Amino acid sequence: MANDPEIRLHKEWLGFLQPVGLVVSLPALSATQAVVNRNVVELQQTLTTVARREPLPGDSKETFGIDDFPAFTINVLGWQPEDLVVSPESLAIALPDYNEVLTPTYAVPEPNGGWMMLVHVLNPGTELDNAGAEDSKSTGWHASPQSKFERLLKETKVYTGLLCNGTELRLVYAPLGESSGHLTFPVQAMCEVSGRLILGAMEMLLSADRLFNVPSDRRLSAILDKKPEISKRCLYQASRTGTRGIMGFTAWLPSSRASHQ
Repeated sequence: MANDPEIRLHKEWLGFLQPVGLVVSLPALSATQAVVNRNVVELQQTLTTVARREPLPGDSKETFGIDDFPAFTINVLGWQPEDLVVSPESLAIALPDYNEVLTPTYAVPEPNGGWMMLVHVLNPGTELDNAGAEDSKSTGWHASPQSKFERLLKETKVYTGLLCNGTELRLVYAPLGESSGHLTFPVQAMCEVSGRLILGAMEMLLSADRLFNVPSDRRLSAILDKKPEISKRCLYQASRTGTRGIMGFTAWLPSSRASHQ
């Protein structure tokens, strides 16, 4: 498997993105025939159109972000309008001890009933891992948006979700009784030529085909469900592959992006 060109490509994009915890694994990607699309020029043009933002005063650099999430899913991921619905009240989770209610923004229905995925869209620029990021709305539980979203996924038993703050799109997997993991796609990077590989990886995992059309044993849920079978060491080794690429890619990480604008 180590000499498989597709596996090498998976190692490369996993190395760029540095997933936290176990989200996807090389054996799971191979078993589900998940292949990164190398030809994403047209897809990137579509993304830049959907995600283009007005430049800041005095800044000529183009910036990109997901400000209309439904439009992003339809135009970039190929979902149908009915694949994303406003979250029903039944998915709200009350936390009486904290005087707080956790509510997703949207939900993705399963074709045969139930829910495939929850989506929470935050205010633009909200830090996903900052415990004080939403303190203005929280009266009790001062946890990060990521921690709150994980709790929501576990409590609703809809273990897969997307967390979006405009500049980042994060795939979260939080199964009950297991450690959570997440994988973050920076939108600005995916709109640049150097970010086409991770754009292809995002499409591979989140496109309409992967979620709704391929056989059930090859869908995103199958990729994620296979992760308990894989050792942490396997994924760690995969994520450390391509150190030089990681160093060159840190310009797109939230902590360092500002210095490159």
